[in-house]
Amino acid sequence: MARPADPFALGDGPDACLLLHGLTGSPAEMRPVGEALAGAGFRAVGPVLPGHGTTPVDLYGVTRGDVIRAAESALLSLCGARRIFLCGLSMGSLLVIHLAARSWADKGLPDFSAIALLAESHLSLHAWPELGYVALDVFTCGQADPQKIMSSLEKHFRPKETAYLKIPRGRAREATASEAVYEVIPK
Repeated sequence: MARPADPFALGDGPDACLLLHGLTGSPAEMRPVGEALAGAGFRAVGPVLPGHGTTPVDLYGVTRGDVIRAAESALLSLCGARRIFLCGLSMGSLLVIHLAARSWADKGLPDFSAIALLAESHLSLHAWPELGYVALDVFTCGQADPQKIMSSLEKHFRPKETAYLKIPRGRAREATASEAVYEVIPK
């Protein structure tokens, strides 16, 4: 019997979907999606990424490169598929973006038919590289201070310009642009 953290390969259809779990997670997070895809005639593959599926202590020493190489290896296991779809949850979504950023034709893979990015966190990234623009949505609960998160991101990414729009939770639906509920916080 398979344990929840075990990798899975379900279905045997001509089209395949790689399902990548999130940080500190395991393939169990993606298995329901994999089962649905297999039921619809897809081959669904959910690898366990290095340092995952056991305890957080096992992540010590695992590098970003280790995780990327594992995702690339799992992708290459889909060689021979007619069409390939990618789906990631949280950190798995970042890996999907990494995989989709290049062509894999030299490795015998078709271009990707679609990607799905699933997020469960309180941070969403929207990028328009052709405009040199990135927007971040930060949602906080309780007494958390989103300004601390933004300060950390600014320090790391060093944007040329930053603007903030603060919308208190529970008031966004009733708010209009002219109401004080929108607070632009200068940098």
